Amino acid sequence: MAKQLKILFAALILLSGFGCGPAAPSAVGPAGIQQPRLQGQGITPLATPTDLPPTPTETLLPTPELPTPESLTPTLAAWSASPTYTAESKPGYFFSVTYDTSLWALTEGDAGISGLINRQIPYCQIVPTGGRGLPRGWTVDDQFRDVGVINYEVVTASQNDVVQFVNYFGGDGTILTGFQVTFQDRKDECVSMAEVVLASLASAVAPTPTPTPTITPTASVTPTP
Repeated sequence: MAKQLKILFAALILLSGFGCGPAAPSAVGPAGIQQPRLQGQGITPLATPTDLPPTPTETLLPTPELPTPESLTPTLAAWSASPTYTAESKPGYFFSVTYDTSLWALTEGDAGISGLINRQIPYCQIVPTGGRGLPRGWTVDDQFRDVGVINYEVVTASQNDVVQFVNYFGGDGTILTGFQVTFQDRKDECVSMAEVVLASLASAVAPTPTPTPTITPTASVTPTP
């Protein structure tokens, strides 16, 4: 019996010797436990902001070619057209303003609407307007003040605190019309020069359209054979 116990005890000691070597590191585990190091695996960097296409910038239209003034001597000319508020104006009357031809050029747009373009300040112009709504994000400063003898409603429209244009609405009791002054740079100079023109606003009798001559067809006589 004692001999069998010795054999059993020796077998247990022999079996316990297997698997007593150092344990292999785990492939995953919480922080603080050594992780296996991967060999030969690189990391591709993400695209940096310099890889993005450049932000498009606003491109200004080319400055239109203006007609050459006949003389550099200041000469006053009249710009007249139908008022933008015909329902509030007396029929048969146009608005009329005077301008210095050495400073302004009278032009006509693609839609047949005439306007004044400044010869000294690029993109400074005066065009008729009836007013319109503005998109979200714009702000408006609305006030009444005299420009010359005309009491105008002056509406200054801004986007991101930058003035984009100024509208003027006024009349002389016969007509009521609106003007928009637009600019790119030199805003104060453009507005100041435009107000010299707008101060001359008056009504004028609309030109009588030239009647189109009526052609009466003549009866043809067929000769008798």
